[in-house]
Amino acid sequence: MWASWPRRHAVIGAVLLALLGSAAPGQVELKYDDGQADGKRSTAQAGYITVFEVPEGNSVLQSISFHASRYGRDYPRDITIAVTDMDLNPIGVFGMSYLSIPYGNTPSWVTFDLPTEIQPPDRFAVAIYAHCLRDCGVYMSLDAAPQGQAWSYSTRRGSNEAPMPDLDGAPANWMIRCQMTDEFTPPENAPVQLGHGALVPTGKQSFGGSAQATTFVEPEDESYAIERVYICASYYGQPADGEANNLDLYILDGNGNAIAGGKYRYDEVYWGGEPGWTSLPLPEPIEVPTHFTVVTSMNSRQTPGVFLAYTDGADANHCMVGSLQNGFEPWSIPQGDAATGAWCIRCDLVPTSALAPEEPAEPEEPLLGG
Repeated sequence: MWASWPRRHAVIGAVLLALLGSAAPGQVELKYDDGQADGKRSTAQAGYITVFEVPEGNSVLQSISFHASRYGRDYPRDITIAVTDMDLNPIGVFGMSYLSIPYGNTPSWVTFDLPTEIQPPDRFAVAIYAHCLRDCGVYMSLDAAPQGQAWSYSTRRGSNEAPMPDLDGAPANWMIRCQMTDEFTPPENAPVQLGHGALVPTGKQSFGGSAQATTFVEPEDESYAIERVYICASYYGQPADGEANNLDLYILDGNGNAIAGGKYRYDEVYWGGEPGWTSLPLPEPIEVPTHFTVVTSMNSRQTPGVFLAYTDGADANHCMVGSLQNGFEPWSIPQGDAATGAWCIRCDLVPTSALAPEEPAEPEEPLLGG
C-alpha cells in the first residue's frame, strides 16, 4: 500500500481551506497560490503532493492543473498523476506525457482533464510523480505560504516521512490546483482504462526468469489502440542499479505474437519500500485485437530486481506467470491457500478514430530505361 500519511498531519483537513478561484461556469477552482511562482523543486523518488477539501455542491473532480517546466533530453516517458485519500491510497491513477510540459526555464500552467469521473472523499490528495532521472525531469513551482497554511508535502512509497517543501526555511505550497464541478464532462476521445482488481495492492512478488502476463478484452463499441501501461512496482538492490538495469514490456495479440513492446529503466519505478503505480508509455499507440495480453519481464535476479504488486480477491483467470518461449500458466497468490488474485497491471486504450491519420507515402520515382 502507498505510504501512510504521517500522524502529525492526519487532522489538517479539519482546518483546511483552499482559496476559491475563478473557473468555468458550474465549477470551483481549489488553489493555494497567487499565480506567481516563488521557487521550484525537482524530486526523484518522491512526489509532489497537495491536499484539498471538497467544496459543498461541487463534489466531482473535473481536471488538475499544475505549474511546471521540464529539463534535460526529450525522453519519451510519463508523469503519473494520482488522486488519493488522506492515507495516499489511490482512487484514480493516470498517465501524462512529459512532452506535455513546457521545456526550459519558464514554467507555465499545464491542465490534465480527467478521463473518467472521480468523486473524491471530503479530504483528498493530488499526487504527481515525475520519476525524475539524472538526465531529465520536472521542476514543480512553489508559492510562498503564510505560516500554518502549507498543505503540500513530498514523500515516497513506503516512507513514514512527508517533509514540507520550503523556500529558505519558510513554508510553501506546490502550485497544484483542482477544478471541481457538480457534473462531470468527459473530454473528447478520452482513454478507457482497463484493469483487474483494486488499485490498492495487497502484496508483491518477484520472479527470476519468469514474466508476468495479464489478458484484457477491449470494449465492444469500437476499435482501440493501447497507449500506455501502468504497473504497481518497486525495484530492489542499490539505487544505482536503477540506471543500469531494464525491464521489458510486450503487447501480445490473441495468438501470443508480440505486436509492440518497450524497454524501461528500473529507476522509472520506485526504489525500495512499498510498490507504487507508474505509467509506462508505448513508443506509439498500437491497435489491439479484441483479446490481447500485456506482459512484463522484469529480468529480476537475487539483486537487483523488481517486485510487481498484486491484489487478492480478484479473478485470477486473467493473470499468468511463465515465459514468452514456453507459455504461461494460470497464476494464483502463493499464500498456501485457495486465494487468487490479479497482477497490478492496467492499460489505457484510445479510440483508433482519434489517432492522427498516417501521412501518405511519397510516390516512388519511375525507373528510367525500364
